[in-house]
Amino acid sequence: MLVNLCERNGLIVTNTWFRKPKGRLYTWKAPGDRSRHQLDYVLVKHRFRNSVKDVEALPGVDIGSDHNLLVAKICTKLKKIMISKEKTTMGFGEIICSTTKSAE
Repeated sequence: MLVNLCERNGLIVTNTWFRKPKGRLYTWKAPGDRSRHQLDYVLVKHRFRNSVKDVEALPGVDIGSDHNLLVAKICTKLKKIMISKEKTTMGFGEIICSTTKSAE
């Protein structure tokens, strides 16, 4: 299901790119600490895949859940939007007057 969602929307799972020790990979711990699994993912648009610099789970953080906190380091560069200067436009009446003067 996650693979289909990513394909339809042009998303990429970024957790799987980085090599980490097993303690930094699992995001969910079963009750009784029987097993640990990677259930939570960071998804980004394909266009921004190089903006993700690191993703890791922090198992020692107390967030009151059986899931671990997932942290992503993302660096983006935003471009400044340039506002164009106003264009001088002539009204319809000015065009008629200028063409009649040049014809005379």
